[in-house]
Amino acid sequence: MDNPETTSNHIPLQNERGFVNIGSHPSNDLVLEGVDVKPFHMLIDFRGEPYHLIPLSADAEVRLNDMALPGHESYEILTSDVIQVGGNRIKLYPAVDGEPPRLAAAAQALTGVSDVGYQPAAAPAPRPAPEGAPAPRRATPAARGSIQDEVILAVLDRTAAQVSVEQTAVFNLTLTNGSQVVSTFHVAVEGVPDEWVLVSPSNVNLYEGGRAEVVVEITPPRRPASTAGTHPLSFVITSLNHAGRQTVLDAGLEIAPYYEYNLSDVSPRQKSLAFTRPYAQVEMQVSNRGNDQSTFML
Repeated sequence: MDNPETTSNHIPLQNERGFVNIGSHPSNDLVLEGVDVKPFHMLIDFRGEPYHLIPLSADAEVRLNDMALPGHESYEILTSDVIQVGGNRIKLYPAVDGEPPRLAAAAQALTGVSDVGYQPAAAPAPRPAPEGAPAPRRATPAARGSIQDEVILAVLDRTAAQVSVEQTAVFNLTLTNGSQVVSTFHVAVEGVPDEWVLVSPSNVNLYEGGRAEVVVEITPPRRPASTAGTHPLSFVITSLNHAGRQTVLDAGLEIAPYYEYNLSDVSPRQKSLAFTRPYAQVEMQVSNRGNDQSTFML
């Protein structure tokens, strides 16, 4: 876009995709100038309210109301907020008289900056489960069945891994943009709890025909919920640029068994026996703290 110091560019938030790409590359919806502006700097998702801002790389510098935002995260934005990118300031304006909401971008500071801070769009923290109880899993099926989309191209370096608890299984995923437009891809893993999984990076921005490597690490903790045996996995790759499309790659994670138990004290610890009844009954509890079924003999 033209970015003279005395003018601003207005972009209506109205398209079929539901998001706006912002950066210095001419294929973006909103093109910004500046030495610190990346070719594909950030994305604004307006498919639902509140709208969300997503910096597309770890070194894509974005400030929201003068507060620096880490990359690869999603942040709620309000009409009172001002976004700063490489000397440019972007402000969200609400819908007025039937006109759609719009973004206004300019090299000069815009008026009306609010002191309202940002709120990261984080999911509510789950309630902690009792010790030894199975950890909650995702509501989605553990394995969907592999789907290879012609636009979202992906290949796994392995389809199975074996680990013990507290060890890490590493899967390398190669992504290729098979479309004719610059696209952002998101990688998620289904079939095991989220806290086991580290995806780096979870969001990847690719030119047409571009390729990138994503590393997925899965580390089952030493808890009974890390049940021994094979856990079906689904690597799900989606893109905001291609709504309704997805690639799903199935794999398996085999967790080795470990054995651990706990014995309670005998209760009662002392008991008197009668000559006519030379026996007594006491109780002892055995707790299986391993991740596999066990048989105990006392």
